[in-house]
Parts: sequence; C-alpha cells; structure tokens
Amino acid sequence: MISRNEFFQLLASSESPAARLLPELLQGLSWIGEPVQLRNALSGTPQHMDDVDLLNTMANLGFRWDVSRLRGVLTPSQLPPLDFPVLVCRQHRREFLLINNQQELVDALPRLRRLFVFSFRFEPQNLAEQKQWFQAQVLRFRGSIAELYVLSLFITLLGLVLPFYIRAVYNLEIPGGQVSDLFGLLPFAALAVILQMWLTQRRQARLADLGAELDITICIRVLEKLMCLRLPQLERYTPLSLASRLRGFQGLRAYVTGPLAQATLDLPFIGIYLIAIGLMSVPLMVLTLAMVLICFGGIYIVGRAARAVQKPLTRNPSNLEPLLLDLLDHHERIKRTGMERIWHAKIERASSEAVIQGLAPLRLQQLLSILTGEFSQLTGALVLATGAGLAIAGGSGIQLGTMIAAMFFVWRVFRPIQMGYQALSRWSQIKPNFDQLNRLMAATDVETKTSTSQRWVLPLPRGALELKNVTLRLSALQDPALIQASFSVDAGTLVVLSGPEGAGTSSVLRLLDSQLKPGSGLILFDGSDSRQFPLSQLREAIDYLPEKPGLFSASLRENMLIVDPFATDDAIKEVLLAVGLGDLLLGSGLDRLVSSQGPNALPIYQVQAISIARLFLRRSSILLMDDPFRNLDTVGATSLCQLLRQRRGSGTTIVASDDPQLLQIADQIILLKAGCVAFSGSPQDLLETQKKAQMQSIPKASSGGHSFAV
Repeated sequence: MISRNEFFQLLASSESPAARLLPELLQGLSWIGEPVQLRNALSGTPQHMDDVDLLNTMANLGFRWDVSRLRGVLTPSQLPPLDFPVLVCRQHRREFLLINNQQELVDALPRLRRLFVFSFRFEPQNLAEQKQWFQAQVLRFRGSIAELYVLSLFITLLGLVLPFYIRAVYNLEIPGGQVSDLFGLLPFAALAVILQMWLTQRRQARLADLGAELDITICIRVLEKLMCLRLPQLERYTPLSLASRLRGFQGLRAYVTGPLAQATLDLPFIGIYLIAIGLMSVPLMVLTLAMVLICFGGIYIVGRAARAVQKPLTRNPSNLEPLLLDLLDHHERIKRTGMERIWHAKIERASSEAVIQGLAPLRLQQLLSILTGEFSQLTGALVLATGAGLAIAGGSGIQLGTMIAAMFFVWRVFRPIQMGYQALSRWSQIKPNFDQLNRLMAATDVETKTSTSQRWVLPLPRGALELKNVTLRLSALQDPALIQASFSVDAGTLVVLSGPEGAGTSSVLRLLDSQLKPGSGLILFDGSDSRQFPLSQLREAIDYLPEKPGLFSASLRENMLIVDPFATDDAIKEVLLAVGLGDLLLGSGLDRLVSSQGPNALPIYQVQAISIARLFLRRSSILLMDDPFRNLDTVGATSLCQLLRQRRGSGTTIVASDDPQLLQIADQIILLKAGCVAFSGSPQDLLETQKKAQMQSIPKASSGGHSFAV
C-alpha cells in the first residue's frame, strides 16, 4: 500500500493547481486519515482536479466550510476572525490561494480585492436519516422558501393595481370625462403589471433553481444510500428497477415545484383579494367567500366519491414491471422454447391493466380541474349578476367598474385553489414514490461507514487468514450455505477452492470480502477478528473478482484507473499485455471506448481479461477470484496461470475453480461439499488421501466371494 507521504508527493507533483494545494491544506488542518481514505474521497482525477473537485474532496473527507465575502481595500484590523489555514479566491477568478496565517493574508490583501475566504472545520456527516427524509430535504431551503413567500406577497399586492385602475376608469374617469387623469394613471398601472410579470418570472426561476438543487440532492443521496446497502440487499434490485425508481424519485421535484408550490405560495394571500372585494362591496365579498367554501366542500365530496370508485382498481397493482424484468432476463430462453406468443399475451394484458390504473387518477385530475374552473366562471357570473341586481335595486352604490374589478379578484382567488386541486388529484400517484424514498433513506440494514479521517488501529492484513466453525445461511428459507467450515491459509500462498455446484465456494469468497456476515463462527485476518478491522481497511487489503465481471462505458484507460488513479500508461499497458490483450492496444490504444454492452461492447473473453488486469494493476494483500477461467480464451487462461505463479510469495490468492492446470500449481487445495470442508491441504496430500480412499473402498475378498464380520 502506498504510504501517506508518497500519496501527498503524488498530489504535489500533479499538473492540477487544486491537487497541489490539497496536501498542504490537509496538513494544515491536521488531517490524520489513511491514504486509501483520501484516494476514495478524491473527486475527479488527480491530474485534472479543479476547485470544485477540491471542495468536493474536502466534503467527502468530512470537512465543512464557511464562506466570507470581503470587499474593498481592507486593513488587517478590518479582517474577521478566521481559523487558518483558509482558501481565498477572487470574485471573478476561481483559482484558490492557500493562506496559512494572518500575516500571509495581510501580505496578499493589496493584490486581492473582492475575495471569497473559505475556512474549514471537521464535521463528519451524521449517518442517521430522518423517517420523513424528503420533507426534511425540502425544509433545508427555509430561507429560499421565505424569499418565495415575500415575492408572492409583492405579486399579490401588485395584482391589486390593474383591477383598481379599471374600477377608477369606469367609475370616475369616464363619467367625469377626465381624459388627462386617465392617461396620467396609465403609466402607473403599466409599471405595476410589468413589475408583477418580472416578479412572477423571478419566482418561477427561483422555483426551477430549487427544483434542480432538490433533484441533485435526491439523486446523489439515493445513490450514496444504495452504495451503503449490503450487497445481498442491493442484489435484489435489477438495473431496470433501479432506473425506474430513480425516475420516480426525480419526478417528485416536478410535483413539489409545480402546481403544489404555486398553490402553497398563493393560497395564504387570497385573503388580500377578499379584503379588496370587501372594500368595494361587502355583499360581493360575502358571495365570493360563500362560493369558495362551496367549492372546497363540493369538490372535496366529489373527489372523495371518485377515489372510492377508483380504489378497487388500485388494490391489485399492475405486474407490468416484474414481467418486463423477467422478459429481459430470460429472453434467450423464451425464444429457444418458442414462448413468444405466451409472453406477448402476458405483456399485453399487464399493459392494459397498467393503462387502466393510470387513467383513474388522470380522470380525477381532469374532473377536479374542470370543476374548479367552472366554479370560478360561475362565481364571476354571480358576482356580475348580483352587482347588477343591487345596482338596479338602488341604494347600493355598486357601479360597473366595481363589478369588473370584483370579477378580476374572483378569478385571482380561484386560481391558486385550482392549482391546489390539481396537485391533490395527483397525490395518489405521487404518494408511493414519497413512501418508497422515505423508506429507502430510513433503512438501517447498511454497511458500517467508518470515518474518513481516522487512523487504523490494526495494521493492514498481510494475507494470513482463517475460518473457525463458520456457518452461513443466505436466507431463512434456504439450507445453510456453509456448515461449521474451518480452514486456515498462510500468507503468500495460492489456494484453490473446489467443489460441485452449490458447495459454497462463492459464499466463502464473499464472506472473506465482507459482503456477507457469518451466522456464527470467526473469520480471522493475521490472527485478528475481522470485526476489529474497519470495512474500508479490509477493502483496501482485499481485491475481489466476481463470477460475472463487467466494464464501465468509458475509455480503456478510465476503466483501469478505477483501481489506481495514479497508475501510469506504461503500467496499464504492461498489465494488459500480461493478460494477453496486446491486440486491444492497437489503434486508439488506451483511449479506445469499451463497455460490456452497447455499440462499444467487447467479446466476453476480453471483458474478463480486462477485469483480471485491473486486479493485478493494484497489488493487494489478498486476491479473491470466483471462477476466473470460465470466460477466458486459451491465451488468457495461460496468461492468468503465469500471473498467479508470479504472485506467489507476494500476496495471498484464493481462486474458486476446477481448472486442471490451476490445481497443478496450487499451494493448497480446499474441497467443499454441501457447505462443509471435505479436505484442506497440499495437492500431494490430496493425492495421498485419494489413494487411501481408493484402497479402503476395495472390498475384502473371501473364499466364498463374501466378506464376513467377526
């Protein structure tokens, strides 16, 4: 493993100014973590880090920062108290300068004006999640929400100007023939309308910004949570189901910042419009208020009845998504067995059920929208008719301008009500996504997350390991995968795990890689209980090749740099040549785009070879490989055997395989049968054991051809 000083030297020699600042900043902040913790916390590649990557790296290490904005020519006495070291940058030039003490800042002041100062503090993220996680994330924007309410208040007040201007025109200017006053007031009305439009646009832009921030927060935090889930739990999700859930989670942003936000921001201020109507005519205000209450009550009753009718449709959710997942997973078998027609009928029936279930809330949404719209029109007509009736009856003082202005206010009162009902009508569709997101973020079955800024107590495992009476049950409905399994492995040896299908070889590897927890027994590394090691330390010491490896859709170089971001091109080419992939380096070389699927997909044997090359690029203490020969061609298999020979003595290698040429070069062979260790020893010991078993299986001959027990 690379040492702390060596890692800092690599960063200090980087081409990136931000990467060169990082070691000195961490030393000034007395960061005491391990190099692997810093490597895992790096944002971006060390050669191309920018200032945003630097801040993200500090956040990943558990540091938070406060930003001070300084303007003008400052003297030392005017500087705020700061915790050094700090990073400073100019307002229009995002290039950080590290300041270690007060004197350095004073010296830098003459050439720095209008600067931002970033001071850091160590504050690890609290892993405990709220049960109502999404609601808590929305409340993080309290300041912005207050700003939106202030904007809504000004929009409401400006919305009073145009109706009152129209009222003045019809009630005062036209009857009095005061044309000059009419045009004199027009600029003020136009200015109010322009300001209202500008504030409305600004509010919508701010809502869009908050929605984008919420989207990013949901995406990042959900992915972080998924990465913290234990692998057995994560394996329950397929890529398609994960993508579907993420789309559903991101759809929450459109719901929260759409009609729901507009209704929530405008509803508290409809009282201002009602007061404005009351100032012009109390009877019209009472009528409007009564219609609002009738609208609320009537639509509530209609919506409740409609949901009661639609409820039976949603009791049995559509199984379209599980069917699609099964179809994608088993499409080859379906085609080979000629079951296309059967599956086509299943998908068609499930699609119809999904469409029917989706139509129910859509029809409810349309119904409520129509009802609120008609109530608005009806209320406006009633206001006009009532005002006309009062004017005809005489003594009320209601004039034409008053009735027109009142109609304007009525429509403004009903608009947020209509938006609110649109949001409520979609609640039945959105609520499952809310519940799923909150349940996911409140899940406690996650891997223990160790500090990213803490020294390890025990040294890194060197390769000696032991299982003592380990029992493992993958689920309560299955037989134990391992039963009282015990064996020991010396450091630097090549060990082969062998056994029939279901014997437990893959389970042993996943136990050693801390993917699974034993039900009972102990796993020891260098004589110490595995539970005494932080998970990050074990992951640094152990590399694991799964049975079905894959590639990321990126360049060949980027796929290799995943395990070691500081690996040179020469080192990458050397290990690729060692696994027999010299042909892959022709043409574009390391810049070649590769993937497991899609237009850049490579043959399966090359995917397997690249996955193996990644492991040998980073020399770990313990290497676990699950059936690595399965997808390799002859050249790749021969190259892998040669690499395993070379690794003997420098690291422990445990391979689950039945490959004959591997058995010949192994230092130790462990045979598993039905979850039990049937044999553990050298190949020579295995041959002797097999010979003894064959000798004992020969029946004792007797003169009568029968054996007798004495």
